[in-house]
Parts: sequence; structure tokens; C-alpha cells
Amino acid sequence: MKSEDKVWFKKRSHGPGWLPKNWLGWLIVFVWLMFVTGGISWLNLVFENVWLAMAVSVVWCGFMLGVLSAVAHLKSGKPKDME
Repeated sequence: MKSEDKVWFKKRSHGPGWLPKNWLGWLIVFVWLMFVTGGISWLNLVFENVWLAMAVSVVWCGFMLGVLSAVAHLKSGKPKDME
């Protein structure tokens, strides 16, 4: 397996962040979206107080964004200036 095949995300050419490079990257993004929306839906069912549910949902989204960023960073290639 080539080292390029192990890269699921590529660095954006302008601005911070990553973009999915192949089907595995898109699969990670799709599964991430399912966890985020499922978690928010579940939190809205669990908490009767709307404001508490919204606050916990914001924390959940921040945590999940950190998880996606960590996975994208770990599964991305070297930055262009380091190659």
C-alpha cells in the first residue's frame, strides 16, 4: 500500500483545515455527521430544560469538532512546505 493511500484528508490550499481526499475521508465525515446529529437529538430528548439541552449540545458539537480535527490531522499527509 502506498503512503498516499493512507492519506484520507488533504490540507486546504487556502485557509486552515482539511478536505476529504478519498472515500475513506468522506466516510469519516459522514459518520461524524451522524454522531453529531444523533447526539444532539438524543440530548434534546434527555433534557427537559431547553436551555440546558442547547448548552450541552454546544459542548457536544465542540467536542466532536475536536475529534474530527484530530482524525483529519492524523490521517493527512505532510504539509506542502515540509515535502
